[in-house]
Amino acid sequence: MYLISDLSSQRHYALKKILISSSHGGGDNDAVKEAMKEVEAYRRFKHHNIIKLLDCAVVQNEDGNGKIIYL
Repeated sequence: MYLISDLSSQRHYALKKILISSSHGGGDNDAVKEAMKEVEAYRRFKHHNIIKLLDCAVVQNEDGNGKIIYL
């Protein structure tokens, strides 16, 4: 998990990266579906002790061997 800042608003955010390698058993799609369950859990829960999910993105890893999920 990373602490990032929006330079224009001076607000701080948590950024989480979930790495999915192509060598993952069952293939990328199954691993992405599994990781998206975590994303949906963040969306579902509304509590002051759980961070609010603003957005998420699934992108191809730069080396082409897998995907990265950002939330």
